[in-house]
Amino acid sequence: MLKRGANKAWLIGKAQKPVTERFASRGTYLAVAVAAVCGAVLLWRFPALALQYGGGTFVVAYSVALLVIAFPLLVLEVALGQQAQRAAPRAMRRQQIRMEWLGWAGTLVAFVVLCLNVVVAIWALTYGVNAAQAAIQLPEVLPWDADPAAFLTRELFGRELSTGTTWAFPRLTVFLALGALWGVLALLVAGGPRVFGEVLRYLLPLLAVLLLIFVARALLLSTDPQLGGVHGLDWALSVEFARLGSAELWIAAVSHALLACGLCVGVHIALAANLPREVDVANNARVVGLIGATVTLITYLAVASLLGILALHDLRLVSDLPALFTESPADGIGVLLLMIPQALLLTDAGTESLLIRALFSAVFFFAVAGFALAVATVLLHAVSAAIREKWALARWRITAVVAILGGAITTAMLGFVDWSWFNAIDRWVVGTALLLIALLQCITLGWFSGIRRVRRGINRVSEQSVSIGWEICIRLLAPLMLIALLVNSVTRMFGG
Repeated sequence: MLKRGANKAWLIGKAQKPVTERFASRGTYLAVAVAAVCGAVLLWRFPALALQYGGGTFVVAYSVALLVIAFPLLVLEVALGQQAQRAAPRAMRRQQIRMEWLGWAGTLVAFVVLCLNVVVAIWALTYGVNAAQAAIQLPEVLPWDADPAAFLTRELFGRELSTGTTWAFPRLTVFLALGALWGVLALLVAGGPRVFGEVLRYLLPLLAVLLLIFVARALLLSTDPQLGGVHGLDWALSVEFARLGSAELWIAAVSHALLACGLCVGVHIALAANLPREVDVANNARVVGLIGATVTLITYLAVASLLGILALHDLRLVSDLPALFTESPADGIGVLLLMIPQALLLTDAGTESLLIRALFSAVFFFAVAGFALAVATVLLHAVSAAIREKWALARWRITAVVAILGGAITTAMLGFVDWSWFNAIDRWVVGTALLLIALLQCITLGWFSGIRRVRRGINRVSEQSVSIGWEICIRLLAPLMLIALLVNSVTRMFGG
């Protein structure tokens, strides 16, 4: 006779199911984790920040942010998820019972970033589909030749809007496309890690091919002195050491490093929760981080080549390009929606090359949409896993509710005529919220939750152990840097 609470596994079979569903293989996990660090922000947000903060100067600050803050936090988050076998809120609670709310704060930010990525995917698909149609029909010019902003408004709303209109309901085809995207995301995540993991494992090589085509073509254009791509590369790698003293530069670099690596939003904790406890933590985190950093640099140089072409055409410095767009803002997301489309029009001089320009544009924008949706998949998994563990609800129910709520929010987002709202949310979420969550993670986990125990757990399963330098970064260097940046940010916010 069984005692109350005894193991009853033999009644239902020889083995019980694991607490969390596993990925099909280590390769599948790495593909999903790489998708989390190779998002669409690499193709537009990094170049946009480089435009604002001095090209190679921003690259230097970003590299320091990766080494001191992002990479150590990446190892920490992977370790937390693998050791706790839970998503962010429960994993934080396991380390410090009063800090579950910090995991929920990251989950909320993850939901906001998820919605932004879906909106970016819709915008990119709008350009990509029209470019593909132009490659087939071969009109005299590409659809956005006259005015990219007017083109996007026309495609999203299907009509000319009166002056002063701030919000309008998107056209039916956009609404249906948005619903289809959320439906696909919900089906993938509802299937669990094995389903969306295998899909991303096969989707990622396709996106890599599109990215390689774009990079190869853009860098090849830089060899033509008449186009001016080489000027973009010179700007991309030039460093103004005097600007490295700017606090705004470091805030932008650190916050983008956190966003680009998928940190402080529970993604890597939730993904690592689906790994066995014996899998190499340090090696997995290093591979993912290095791939993300490499892809960032390569795509940045490719986009910089396009910006150099646009600058030479208008006889400007690359850093002065935002001044070309006076009616619509070309900072932030405007780089993707205005500046790059304008540069793509100039990638070949001959009229017979419209087919090449159309195909090149389609490759770029389909790559942006693909990477945005890949990141959206892992973000939706992180959000739904956190809610499911809290209330023990079925995965498909939670995923459906989150997708419906996200669909309503993104419909409202797409209804805004200009995209200043996007840049405002982006600055608040990335420039303030991620920095604050990162600081609290470092302080809580570094000083009050046994960081040495976590390090011993990492080294126990890792071929290459993490050194005391990793612990120093988590406990000292990262918090000091984040405190200084947050104090500066708050001071500027209140006019001090």
